[in-house]
Amino acid sequence: MRKIKKIVDLSHDLTANTPVYPGDPVPSFSVATTINNEGYNLFTVVLGSQSGSHVDAPYHFNNQGATVEKMDLKYFLGNGLIIDVAHKKRKEQITLEEIRKHEKAIESADIVLFKTNWYKKAGTDEFYDHPFLSKTGGEYLLL
Repeated sequence: MRKIKKIVDLSHDLTANTPVYPGDPVPSFSVATTINNEGYNLFTVVLGSQSGSHVDAPYHFNNQGATVEKMDLKYFLGNGLIIDVAHKKRKEQITLEEIRKHEKAIESADIVLFKTNWYKKAGTDEFYDHPFLSKTGGEYLLL
């Protein structure tokens, strides 16, 4: 059994102010029942599947791809490696060459995270112009 050193929760609060991709449903929350009226508290929650902290399951890009509930949990827990790419600018690629600089550390990692600090731009137009992983970089990490 693997010894867990530290669990890091990367999720953000999901609120009516959570940024969404332009055109996606805006999260909304309303009271459905209350303890005083029905004997229990319940909220109605409306949001798109890509709202807030989420996983882009293969189905998001391919009709034959797996949906989140069909993905193996091993993809969501493991020894992580953080690669700092906070220097990246708008719409700038995270390249294979940059990733290969961490080749040894990647070999012992189950999960690779790219630290962009782009969350700090939430609420601005620039938020949607985040750095992105190059195709060759993604293919390399899948091997």
